[in-house]
Amino acid sequence: MISPQSALVGYGKVPSQFNDAGQVVGWPKWTQYVATHEDVGRWEKEPRYGICLQTRRLRALDVDVMDAELSEKVDAFLTQRFGYFPTRRRSDSSKFLVLIEISDDHYPKQTLQTPGGVIEFLADGQQCLVAGRHKDGFRYEWSNVGSAIPRIDGLDLELLQHELLRFASPGAKWTGGRLGRARVVDALGSVPTDDEVSRWLDAQGLVVGRAPGRVDVTCPWSGDHTAGTDPSASSWF
Repeated sequence: MISPQSALVGYGKVPSQFNDAGQVVGWPKWTQYVATHEDVGRWEKEPRYGICLQTRRLRALDVDVMDAELSEKVDAFLTQRFGYFPTRRRSDSSKFLVLIEISDDHYPKQTLQTPGGVIEFLADGQQCLVAGRHKDGFRYEWSNVGSAIPRIDGLDLELLQHELLRFASPGAKWTGGRLGRARVVDALGSVPTDDEVSRWLDAQGLVVGRAPGRVDVTCPWSGDHTAGTDPSASSWF
């Protein structure tokens, strides 16, 4: 139960702790707190605790999408982009979360509205649950735990945000984002001409379509397709 002296109205989403009486209380100035090894050792002995990660060097992309089909498409895109990566899920939900290492700048929280929910980039001063149980009763689980966490820089992040717009609701933009800056436009516009592989593919007549950050090419396995070949069946990013 929440301590009568606490201003908390609920727990599970807000960083909190037990006091000496076993009651839940808040955590003042938790965004400035740096956990010690002793803290972690003490917390792991309390099975009722869930463990949060404060997004400083490690940030998070939270795909808070209830539409299972759309969630799978976002997951497939991220896997194509980064390969296999550690992913947090729940067995009762299509939502998932991906950790990203990006330490070259400071960023605000940014959100993108999709037809099935929101995609959130959790940055400075945010937190995500990495171990514990959701309020609905299901525990959080991790897949691909032996894989590396994707490591990107600021420009990579902005390009990623641009690519994720394909899943957005009509007219939606990243709120609090940094898209539209000249370097993003320059980077996207330069991919087909300044990239050696793209130039070679174009010279061989293999390019069948272009999009920001990629060229679509003739699929080398088109003869094995059981249906018509989509222009984006094979792409170079």
